[in-house]
Amino acid sequence: DIFGEGIALCNGSLYQLTWKNHIVYQYDPTTLKRKSEFTYPIEGWGLCADDNNLIASDGNSFLYFIDPATFSIINRLPITDAGVPVPNINELESVGDLVIANIWQTDRIIFINKHTGNVIAYTNCARLTEENKSQFGDIDFLNGIAYNPQDQTLLITGKLWGWVYKIRLDDRFAKLTGKN
Repeated sequence: DIFGEGIALCNGSLYQLTWKNHIVYQYDPTTLKRKSEFTYPIEGWGLCADDNNLIASDGNSFLYFIDPATFSIINRLPITDAGVPVPNINELESVGDLVIANIWQTDRIIFINKHTGNVIAYTNCARLTEENKSQFGDIDFLNGIAYNPQDQTLLITGKLWGWVYKIRLDDRFAKLTGKN
């Protein structure tokens, strides 16, 4: 009945978005016991955290900055690429001044300046999708991004994919994120 869509660690708690149920669960990260529950006015598609806030997507062309104490939306940031709104923003990861997101039903990962909402770079993961299709048959879209700060790599996967890929982006990534 409840479809979990995004999870993020922020200020010592885990937060889990639900897709269509408008519920957010807060957990203790050590015991995984539920601490609280919030209502949320929009669909939950992706969730990540920066130093101060949770950041969510709802499949539209916005990022929502959320107060983790109340789960209230404190800012709605339009996401654009060369002035054009970017729809279907899905899975999220926050790294430095960037939010990294996949675009649902595509092979694209975009790099968003989290202060301006401008897409400043993207990468195409079509080769990874095709590799999974050839090995595992009927897979779904790219839909998983995680950042590993120890080696500054991204872990990439998709729905029904058989593999998780560890990718290292070039030096421009470190400059974009401020992680040198």
